[in-house]
Amino acid sequence: MSNQQPFLSKPFCLLACLAAIFSLNIVSAQSGESLAILDLEGRGISAVEAASLTDRLRAALVRTQRVTVVERGQMERILSEQDFQLTGCTSDECAVEVGQLLGVTVMVAGSVGRVGATYSVDIRAIEVQSGRITHSLWRDYRGEIDGLLGIMPEIAQELVNAMGAAAAEAPAIPAAAVLVVHSEPPGAQVVLNNVEIGTTPLDSLELAANTVHSLTLNLNSYRSMDTTIVALAGQVHEVVVALEPLPSRVSIISTPAGAGLVLDGQARGVTPLTGMEVGGTQSHRAALSLGGYYAADTTFYTAADQDYTLNVALERLPIQLSIQSTPSGATVFLNRRNMGQTPVDVSEAVASRQYTLALRLDGYQPKDTSFVARAGEHHRISMRLSPVRAVAARPEQAPPPSAPTRQPAVAPAKKGGGGLLALIVLGAVGYYGYTEGWFDEWIHPPEEEGLRVGNPPGVPAP
Repeated sequence: MSNQQPFLSKPFCLLACLAAIFSLNIVSAQSGESLAILDLEGRGISAVEAASLTDRLRAALVRTQRVTVVERGQMERILSEQDFQLTGCTSDECAVEVGQLLGVTVMVAGSVGRVGATYSVDIRAIEVQSGRITHSLWRDYRGEIDGLLGIMPEIAQELVNAMGAAAAEAPAIPAAAVLVVHSEPPGAQVVLNNVEIGTTPLDSLELAANTVHSLTLNLNSYRSMDTTIVALAGQVHEVVVALEPLPSRVSIISTPAGAGLVLDGQARGVTPLTGMEVGGTQSHRAALSLGGYYAADTTFYTAADQDYTLNVALERLPIQLSIQSTPSGATVFLNRRNMGQTPVDVSEAVASRQYTLALRLDGYQPKDTSFVARAGEHHRISMRLSPVRAVAARPEQAPPPSAPTRQPAVAPAKKGGGGLLALIVLGAVGYYGYTEGWFDEWIHPPEEEGLRVGNPPGVPAP
C-alpha cells in the first residue's frame, strides 16, 4: 500500500465522496448494512484469478438483496479522488481505513490459497466503526480452480445469514451523543452532572443517548453559566458561551469636591462617589464639571471583579479683566498695584476677588471704582475720563484814570457860603467813590464772563 491518507485528512473532499457514494449502482437491503469488498488476496493463484473470484463474491452478495454493496468501479473512483491506492491493502487496519473513506459500515476481505490440489477460501467481515472482525468463515475446495466460482454464492449467503442473525440477537444500541463545549475566554472549568470533567475547549465528549445532563462553566472573575443538555442519539451538541465578566467597583473623588460626574454617558451624582459598580474587562469614560473650574474628561480601564479609586484634581478657571479708558494711556492701579497703561488685560487663577480700580492720567480727573469678579467670568471695564477745567487768572488791574477835576464855579463870596462849597466838594468825592467799581468791571470784564452790557447806575444828587 502506498500514498495512503488518513480519513478526513482532506475535509474538502468529504462532500464529493458522499455524493459519489449516493450515486452508486447499489441494491437496497432489508438489513440496512452497507459494505464494500477488497480484492481477495491470491496465494498460489494469479491476481487475475483472485480478482475474478472477488467479483463473483460481490455479485452473490448483491443478489441476496439483504445488504448494500459498493460496486468496484465506484469504489476505485472514490479512492482515486482521495489519492488512495488499493495495491497491497490486505490488513484489517487498511480495510477499516478504506471503509471510512467509502462511508460503509462493514468491509469484507479475505484470501484464496492453494495447497496441492486443494483450494482454501477464507472470508471475514470487519466492522468499520470499531475495527473488529464480526464474522469469519472458510471453505475448502478440491478440484479445478474454476470450480471456486460455484461456491461463492454459498459463501455470500452464509455471510449474510450470520450478519442477520447477529443483528437479530443483539438489541439495537442507539448511537451516543457528542458534546462540544467552548467558552470565551477559554479555560473555564466544565462541570457535568456535578462532576468536574476538564476545562474549555472540550471536544468530542460522548454522552449516553437520550439522557439529560446538567452543565456548569466556572471561571474566576466571571459569572457562572448553567444549562441543561438533552443528549439525543447520534447528535452533536455544541455549547459556545461568552462568559460575562463580574462587575468592578469604582470610587471617584475630585479636588475640590462637589463636581458633577457623568460616567459612561450616565449622570451619577456629585463627588465624592464610592463603590459604583461598572462593567469589568472594559474601558470607561468619566466627565467631571464644577463651576469656576475647567471640565475634566478621562478614560480608564477595569478588569473584572476589581476595586479602583480615581482622584481627579480640577484646574481653576482664571478671572479675566479687560480695562480700557477714553482716552487711552491712563495708568491702571488694581488693588493698588500698577498694572500699566490702558488698554490692560489681566488674568488671575483665583476663585473670586474684590477689586479696587483707579485710573490716572495727567490733565484728567482721577477715576475710581470697585467690583467683585469670579473665576470663569470675563469683565470688560471701559471708563471715560473728564478733563480738568482750567481756572483763568484775573489780570492785575490798572489804577483807574484820575477823574477830571471839576472846578466848582466860584461864586461871589457871600457870608455863610462856605457851607455850600464844602457840600459840593464832598458830593463830588462821594460820586467818584460810588462809580469806581462799576467802571473797573465794565472796562476790564472777566475773561470767562465776557463784556458786560448795561447802564451805569445813576449818580446821586449832590
